[in-house]
Amino acid sequence: MTSNSIIFFSNYYTTRLAYVAELVFQDLLGLTIVFTQNTEGYLKSPLPKINYSQTPLSNSEIFIQNQSVLFETDIIKQAIDIDFKQLLQQSPLDFDVLAVIFILITRYEEYVVDPLLLDTHQRFPAKNSIASKFGFLQKPIVNQWVMQINQSLKMKFPELQTRLPAYFFQPTFDIDMPWKYKNKGFLRTIGGVIKDFVKGE
Repeated sequence: MTSNSIIFFSNYYTTRLAYVAELVFQDLLGLTIVFTQNTEGYLKSPLPKINYSQTPLSNSEIFIQNQSVLFETDIIKQAIDIDFKQLLQQSPLDFDVLAVIFILITRYEEYVVDPLLLDTHQRFPAKNSIASKFGFLQKPIVNQWVMQINQSLKMKFPELQTRLPAYFFQPTFDIDMPWKYKNKGFLRTIGGVIKDFVKGE
């Protein structure tokens, strides 16, 4: 029997955990998530199981050993000490992929960054980011991890029907002055061209 629902066990439930779990399993994989903190109910459930805790509970589950970041409620000034070089060589189920995804998609590093790394306008330059430091600034690493999670789910639970999002490209045009040349007249347009030429623009 096919299903598109999973049961997700964690000892604690927080808005951070719900946010990232819903992003990964609901928005990107098209699944319905049933959250639970009840061990007995989790083990008795016939649904495919995700265990986000410190200890495996069953042989028929996907186990993700959790870290603390998704259970925190404050933004804590701290260095984000993650060796992405090592993580990028591992299966996403070998580390707390949900916590790392949360850090990346919320731009958490920008909230805890050393102010000395900001530019003169108090902006966070991309060159100072974790993604730049470890060489994946132009790579959709979160989506790649989600695809690997999808493969693991399909291997563990063949009856589970995931639905990947359809991607499309829609170009947009940023026009600051849509009528810059229209209705200006020939002389004003030529004058503007000469002025731009003199200014090297």
